[in-house]
Amino acid sequence: MTNVRLYTRLAVLTVSVLPLRLLAAQDIEVTSQVTGVPLPPAYFERIARQPNAFEIEEGWIARAAQMRASGQAVTGTLPVVVILALFSDSREPSISHTDVQQALFDGPTPNGTLTDFYREAS
Repeated sequence: MTNVRLYTRLAVLTVSVLPLRLLAAQDIEVTSQVTGVPLPPAYFERIARQPNAFEIEEGWIARAAQMRASGQAVTGTLPVVVILALFSDSREPSISHTDVQQALFDGPTPNGTLTDFYREAS
């Protein structure tokens, strides 16, 4: 299970080091900044006309902003996409979907889960 612990730490590290301005930006804008590939002018024209054109209206960022504005704590279950990645020269991991689900969200694990982390941080 040491691989699972490593993935848990990497996931927490990744989430915690992202600048807030990048979390609030359009995903495609972040990708453009990171890769250095400019976006076409039509994208910016569309955003100027319809700022939320490419946003998920009921996503966790919007939900958190609504709750914060009303002075309430965010509660309930929020979906999270987890994409595990390897380098091209990495061996095939010997962990299953169930192992990742348990390590990141369900537990128990020796160091806690992401769910535990968010409960504690909240």
